[in-house]
Amino acid sequence: MTVPSLIEQIGGDGKRTQVIEDAVRVLDAEVAGKSGLGGMAVQGAYRVVKGVSPGFVTQVVDHLLDDFLRAVDPVYQEAVEKGGPHGPYDTWGYDSDVQFLASRGYAVLQVNYRGSGGRGRAFMERGYGEWGGKMQDDIADGVRWAIDEGLVDADRICTYGASYGGYAAMMQPIRYPALYKCAIGYVGVYDLEVMKQEGDITDRASGRRYLDRVLGTDTARLKAWSPAQNVDSITIPVLLVQGNIDKRVPMEQFDALRKAFEARGVPVETLVARGEGHGFYKPENRAELYRRMEAFLDKYIGD
Repeated sequence: MTVPSLIEQIGGDGKRTQVIEDAVRVLDAEVAGKSGLGGMAVQGAYRVVKGVSPGFVTQVVDHLLDDFLRAVDPVYQEAVEKGGPHGPYDTWGYDSDVQFLASRGYAVLQVNYRGSGGRGRAFMERGYGEWGGKMQDDIADGVRWAIDEGLVDADRICTYGASYGGYAAMMQPIRYPALYKCAIGYVGVYDLEVMKQEGDITDRASGRRYLDRVLGTDTARLKAWSPAQNVDSITIPVLLVQGNIDKRVPMEQFDALRKAFEARGVPVETLVARGEGHGFYKPENRAELYRRMEAFLDKYIGD
């Protein structure tokens, strides 16, 4: 099922207006069923620029999140993963990250994996204890669906997300190394054991109980599902972005992953913004984030 609509957006030069085609597609129940959803369809939003002029993007022949595609013909894609993860969900409407990526010629796919909101409590609770498991499988199923639909070039896909989405952006290449060419983690959770010790969720007993409920208490699984403890399995280029006063996902998360890469001699790109918390709000920092993202994506899945 596709529900199309059109929305005017501002082009990359800040003056020209382009048209964004925004389609909300329901992934085939057969695809979703492979992840154990019992035939319940996983929903996602696919967005792509239409009618882009040659000077507007590098190539006019043309996402998944969480994950990217170039506009017009299927070439480039990114998976964009949302935060939360339990409760929030992606819908049709303005999204600054999607708008930026679309204005640069990338198509975007956002998957409402199990655990997302908007589908009832039972659907949300299906994600409990599955952060690094079936929730990741749902995202990968979305990527493969887009490939099968001819919406993406399977050789030019990057994954990006913030908060839990940043976690998913790093877990996807661990669990599905053949699907992605690069990954961007923004204020992401990278070590589940650290999450149980640091950050404002642990300030209250109710928060600690919540983490036990949604993450589980199996130490071996927490390690296996922590990107910072499995960097040997991340073999694609990585960009890590963090605010240095983040209380929800503090610097300890960023440092755990960065140091793990350093210990193995693996270079990664980083951006740390002073005075920013769980997401960038100062215009100059948001602009720098998008500049760095654009350069990173162009380098690894651009023309």
